[in-house]
Amino acid sequence: MANFVHRFPIRVITKVSKRLQRNYYSNHGSPVLSCHPPHIQSHQMININPLVKILQTSPSYLAVKCAHQLQFINFLSSDSAILDEDDINVYYDSLVKRINSGDIQLIDVREPAELAEFGQITNSVNIPLGDLADALKLPEDKFQDKYQCSKPKSRDDNIVFHCRSGKRSQTAVNIAKEIGYSKARHFPGGWLQWAEKNNLPFA
Repeated sequence: MANFVHRFPIRVITKVSKRLQRNYYSNHGSPVLSCHPPHIQSHQMININPLVKILQTSPSYLAVKCAHQLQFINFLSSDSAILDEDDINVYYDSLVKRINSGDIQLIDVREPAELAEFGQITNSVNIPLGDLADALKLPEDKFQDKYQCSKPKSRDDNIVFHCRSGKRSQTAVNIAKEIGYSKARHFPGGWLQWAEKNNLPFA
């Protein structure tokens, strides 16, 4: 029987195993092999438990099963599986991951005096909300000279605004989208949440 199993493609083995387990049952709940409807099946039908066990312990079946489990584990451990964000918001845990990986263009729309008093999130660029529309319309070279960083592209999907509490950053998203930055988002927790998580002043 083992040789018989090894000669079949794994997709056939897997399909047969699942179908046998799912579709054929005796009155006592044991899988059986029959082509008759359930109401005329007899107790003398062949029990397929040995066949199922052989199918599920064959090297080909086990190899595919392990591969699927490993693929699922890798998915759960990948950043894409656990990023905490949506089309509008990038939440705290996702923000931290993006900062650590460098996959973010973080724009702080608070006033310079607020940054001087309380601090600034790592690698953020300060463009006050009142200056944002004009800044995003600047040529790339002038934006670079003024803000000491590359100007975001309108198609970029890692543009994130933040402010103190999330209100001004939501306005910043609306302004950016009107100009053509259709994938712009914001960190709704703002400096208040960042400061709380990192034991920094925020009052």
